[in-house]
Amino acid sequence: MNHRITSPQSNSVLKIVLPAAGIVFIVLIIGINLLTEKNKEFVDDEPILFEGNIDIENSSQETSKENTNTLPQKVKVFSEITGIVEYVSPELKPGQIIPEGNVLIQLNNTTQKVQLQRALTNADQAQSRLEYLERIAINAHQEWSTFQTRRYFDHDPLIHYEPYIIQARLELEEALAYADNARLNLEKTIFRASSISKIFSVNVSPGERVYPGKIIAVLTKLENNNSNSGQNNQDKDRLYSPNF
Repeated sequence: MNHRITSPQSNSVLKIVLPAAGIVFIVLIIGINLLTEKNKEFVDDEPILFEGNIDIENSSQETSKENTNTLPQKVKVFSEITGIVEYVSPELKPGQIIPEGNVLIQLNNTTQKVQLQRALTNADQAQSRLEYLERIAINAHQEWSTFQTRRYFDHDPLIHYEPYIIQARLELEEALAYADNARLNLEKTIFRASSISKIFSVNVSPGERVYPGKIIAVLTKLENNNSNSGQNNQDKDRLYSPNF
């Protein structure tokens, strides 16, 4: 019968290694658990930047609404069309106060003036053509209604002229709409102060080409100041500007 003989030295090694391995294993398990809990807390506490930004923006908007009567309001003046700056008011300097209705900047509007004149001419021609057709139709109808024999054998001339009159009215409406659009484009070349304002910054100079969306100046509206509220209301009734 074979017997395995274990030396005293090997028994001593096992007595040291086994407890040490157990301790290392326990420490490893504890460390893994702590790390997992820490990561979980980090993920739960991490803010969602998108939602946070929206909340901050909304709160700032609410604050600005509450302080509308006390804080000066900055207004960005931007171009709606493409053009070349032809005139910049000498008063357009940072810190300068501009009365309501004053011309701030003007673009070259030669093209817009030509387009408006052409549109008005076309509208006049369309109006004249419509009046001419209506006059002929009325005269023909009166002549037709005077003679009983013609009423018996012929149709009312208005039936003949009606399609031409309808077409002439459509052409007149199109011409008037084009003229209104040309007039609006001409107005867009001139930038006026819609209220008493202080110049904050000027971003263009004569000869510079601007495009739609180009910010040409930034103003600070002063119409909410208590010291000038009465005068501002009078000026606002007297002058008007669609540019802001």
